[in-house]
Amino acid sequence: MRTRANDVREFVILGHQLEVYLRDGNHWRVVVDGEESLARYAHPYAAWAAGAAESYRRGRTPASAPLHD
Repeated sequence: MRTRANDVREFVILGHQLEVYLRDGNHWRVVVDGEESLARYAHPYAAWAAGAAESYRRGRTPASAPLHD
């Protein structure tokens, strides 16, 4: 996948809004529910994994659908 300046990737995990974006041309940052992590990541997947872990730590939001019926 190509990256470019101002690259932002958005996801929803357990009802939490997750954004992974390229900062300063060579570092990736993650934002979960509007709160930006201070950590910087070399790869977008590493930032996504940190954001996913934080989403799971926070738990399911009331608006999110159950995983199983």
